[in-house]
Amino acid sequence: MVSICGEDYDINTTELSLSGKELTEIPEQVFLLKELTCLDLSYNSLVQLPDDIRKLTKLETLLLHHNDINMMLPIVYKLSSLLYLRELYLGYNNLKAIPHAVKYLSSLEVLSVPYNKITYLPMISLPNLSAFILSHNEIKSIEHTQHLHKLQYFYVDHNPITHIPSGIFQLEHLQSFVANNCEVKNIPSNISSCLDKLDRMEFYIHHNPLNDFSLKNEDNAQEIQKHYADIQTCSKILNKIRIQLWFSKYVIPNYYEVSDKICIGI
Repeated sequence: MVSICGEDYDINTTELSLSGKELTEIPEQVFLLKELTCLDLSYNSLVQLPDDIRKLTKLETLLLHHNDINMMLPIVYKLSSLLYLRELYLGYNNLKAIPHAVKYLSSLEVLSVPYNKITYLPMISLPNLSAFILSHNEIKSIEHTQHLHKLQYFYVDHNPITHIPSGIFQLEHLQSFVANNCEVKNIPSNISSCLDKLDRMEFYIHHNPLNDFSLKNEDNAQEIQKHYADIQTCSKILNKIRIQLWFSKYVIPNYYEVSDKICIGI
């Protein structure tokens, strides 16, 4: 048995929660539990991780949210030898950057860093990442996502993002994209050619200072009508993106006599 924070644990324990223990350091006895796959250190006062974290070679899930961590780079280097680490939670800390070195956490499937002070999203390659949570930070651009080939859930709400890159629609496995409460003014120019994908995913961008999303361009209008012949079906699909959409008589001429402008979904 191993005694940690006044409690005894079997040496073969696979899950350990030390959440809310007011820790400023991780008890050294934790690193005797070599079978750990999940370690919860949330709601403490940790500033960094010790080198001994490398001893937990079977670790798959590490929860570090609600601490006082202000640098991610040392953590990444210390965790890079953990080949089975799939989930890393670092929300509600004082992080200012995501280092390029995060690519060394090649088994990561979930990277959650909301409620920090991150200002920049670097170009990173995480081949297995399926969920990337960046909500409530200070990020202005999300251009560098093209190497996240397995990304399914991408949350960037409550950031000062002004532009959604067209590459978002080229992420083959993306199921949910959330950019609510940002500063987005324009929709990706290739949206009209991606309606089939929008029909299969959630795309939320409400509460943004969007310009009128105009489809007056003849090519766009024809693309819309080619995919969806009636306004009811088109409305259903486009309403999913939670934007203010105006159809003028250029777009769906058969309906202009009803109203010159039809507002769908805010």
